[in-house]
Amino acid sequence: MFGQKLTRQGFYNAMQKTKSHLGNAYHQTKNFLGHVDNGYKVAKKIYSILEPTITSLTGNNTIHNGVMKAVSGYDEFKHKVIHKHDEIENHVRGVSNKFKKAGLSIGLD
Repeated sequence: MFGQKLTRQGFYNAMQKTKSHLGNAYHQTKNFLGHVDNGYKVAKKIYSILEPTITSLTGNNTIHNGVMKAVSGYDEFKHKVIHKHDEIENHVRGVSNKFKKAGLSIGLD
């Protein structure tokens, strides 16, 4: 690998493999996080149904306050992830445009 002549085709092949690996990782992660988010939504709905009973049985709002703190933390984390995702998409789009201007097409868009 080292010491080999870097050709346009070799560079293109390396970029395609890198794109493929990153794309697969991206889609698998997005799929996993979608499942996590669906589980969160189901748990939140179940809690909203059970919350009056839990509060009446415990006699205080300690559990409710803890759950609401966790919900707030999850929503804040999800917002940060979505914001970073948008930043990365913009960055990738910018890199792709720079490659296009240089006459290279690596198919990032």
